[in-house]
Amino acid sequence: MWKTLLATCLLIVSPIAFAKKNKVSDYIEIINQNTEKDCKINSFNLLNLDPVYADKFKMTLNNFGSLKINDFDRAGCITSLNTQKNILTSALYQIDKTTMGHRFKAFSAYDLSTKELLLVIIDGNNKSYLVGDKKDLLKKVLSESFSANEDFQVTQLSSVLTFSDLAKSKDEINKEADELKIIQDLKNQEISLINKAESSIKNSGTKNLIKTDTSFDSLVLDGNGKKVKANVGVRLDSKIPVPLSKSDLEQNIYFVSEMIKIKLKNPYSYRPRDILAKQDGTKLEIIIRYTAQNSYGADVVGIDAHSVYLWGDGKYHAKPAY
Repeated sequence: MWKTLLATCLLIVSPIAFAKKNKVSDYIEIINQNTEKDCKINSFNLLNLDPVYADKFKMTLNNFGSLKINDFDRAGCITSLNTQKNILTSALYQIDKTTMGHRFKAFSAYDLSTKELLLVIIDGNNKSYLVGDKKDLLKKVLSESFSANEDFQVTQLSSVLTFSDLAKSKDEINKEADELKIIQDLKNQEISLINKAESSIKNSGTKNLIKTDTSFDSLVLDGNGKKVKANVGVRLDSKIPVPLSKSDLEQNIYFVSEMIKIKLKNPYSYRPRDILAKQDGTKLEIIIRYTAQNSYGADVVGIDAHSVYLWGDGKYHAKPAY
């Protein structure tokens, strides 16, 4: 396909034939005789034939993220299909080169009379960006000129996208990739931590392991330092193979209970009633329902919770392991 669409040949027309010619319009006759099979003028050559056209093209292209002509490495052959209604069309491609991770295609339409130029740039996601003079006639001729060009078929001539949309899209893609990497890294860390914890528990020979959902009565200190009985319910996370050590759980219940007492107006009136320990991945949430006296001396029911976190030693600690 590229053999028919693209021509990389240098301009081989005799310099004598081009003598005293410095406008694209001076070459229309030669262009109309040009063929893709024996291409003598391509899109790159055009830019060397007319300084006014070249300046207009470079300026318009530069308005799209500072793109330059040498960012492209292939040029379409210019034939009679590219000259309609006094408008000249051309195409440039990125084949081996890329910009911002995209291989751009640039289709242009240049009015030889008004010097107006429209560039339609297509990115690697087949999104279209219109740059320059967005005149209906330029769009129409461009569409007719490249009607058989497969690369042009995806073009949306009504697109209002700008380079900032491309940059934003690239940033969003990078941001999403970074977020996914963070999530995957955390997942890998969690898997590694769980494996270490499971191994530590097995090697330590810890007894009284809680391996299924259960409940039991435990003695917990009230606000006066007296041991009172409280029912403890345990809900394990079936997705991880790490059992709970009963003694470690009771130590963490003590820790959470003390944290609750600190916040009370009358900590001496604190009395734990029911406790629920919920395992969720590497986190263990301990919820305590208690009674305590308010500022009027009346007993009220309160509920508070704190989380502790699994470490590689198989025990739960106040701070996460990572």
